[in-house]
Amino acid sequence: MIPKIFKKILNLPSLLTVAAVLLAAGSCRSADDDVFMDPTTHNTREQNVRESNRATVRKPVSIATATYRVRVLGKSGGELCSGALDLELMSDLGFGAAKGGVLCMGQTIDLGRLLQGLTASAESDLDLLVDGLMVRARTIGGVAFNPPRPLLVGPIVQDTRPFVGLNQTSQHGAAWKNPENGQLVNSSGTTTVKVTGVNERFESSTLGQQFDRILHWEITSTGYEGIPKSEAFIFDRIEMLWNVRPLVIPKIVIEGNLRSFLSGDNQSAGRIAELFVGRVQIFMEATRFETL
Repeated sequence: MIPKIFKKILNLPSLLTVAAVLLAAGSCRSADDDVFMDPTTHNTREQNVRESNRATVRKPVSIATATYRVRVLGKSGGELCSGALDLELMSDLGFGAAKGGVLCMGQTIDLGRLLQGLTASAESDLDLLVDGLMVRARTIGGVAFNPPRPLLVGPIVQDTRPFVGLNQTSQHGAAWKNPENGQLVNSSGTTTVKVTGVNERFESSTLGQQFDRILHWEITSTGYEGIPKSEAFIFDRIEMLWNVRPLVIPKIVIEGNLRSFLSGDNQSAGRIAELFVGRVQIFMEATRFETL
């Protein structure tokens, strides 16, 4: 669970609309699912895809808190730095304010900013589409995508069959207006969504627990040059393990260039750091996960 990044997505009108995760067999439904704020849960996939079907924004509440051990690995696989992060998972499956972070090579990796793409707010320009298979962004972080770009797999899983072997590649146009000079930047890129496991088993050494209902997926992206990738929740690769029952997110991996992960004030220093580090992997492993 990462700080601000997951916040913009899930207000379904929000990465996160990681809304009601239902890996129940057939069409079974539990009252526990009602804690999630996805108002389209009861709709068909076809209904959700309709352009006119926009969810009503409701104020999210906290449903879980977690602590993650964060490790940053360089190209060679060696650990460059580490830290810890306290996160709050909201009922829209976005992330609340984060505590902690990572200081790497004298620079701060702003995980809150990275994850904020998944959390919506009253001031957010987040515009999402949920089709029952993925959460896709029409607009996120000031960037408009055509067609809507995949952000998350699921998260509402009532029938696991459509996710088995899921592997889709799509091309997207991206438009962004630079707030500093008003210049319109048009770009394009390619995004691939791949589900590597459904009802997968995962042994978490940091939680000391085994999970057997893991939805395991990754999203990789290339291109999208000239736009603020981290604000638009674009990474070279993001991998997530999401256990649907009980609700636990034991592991998240983000991969990309170090400079794009640094806070805004550290971009100049980041250019220097990138010369020596370049591409990094950020591993987030839960050491505590408590459902409220």
